[in-house]
Amino acid sequence: MIGPLVVLLVTDDEFVKANARTAINWQIWITIYSVVAGILILVGIGILLLPLLGLLDLVFVVIAAVKAADGEVWSYPLTIDLL
Repeated sequence: MIGPLVVLLVTDDEFVKANARTAINWQIWITIYSVVAGILILVGIGILLLPLLGLLDLVFVVIAAVKAADGEVWSYPLTIDLL
């Protein structure tokens, strides 16, 4: 989350800022999902959710990077815009 935050603060390009905002939103939500999955380890389902969240994070970040390289701002699924 630190990388996109630094980019958001130092750049003047609106396209880069939009991508940084979506990346920060996604990182906030994946953190929330991970905390919930960590709590759910107590009932067993969190053991399956944590690796799935890690894989989902990797896939979504790669998709967002490819879309940014194509000049698009990609909205991550499963997120509500906070920034």
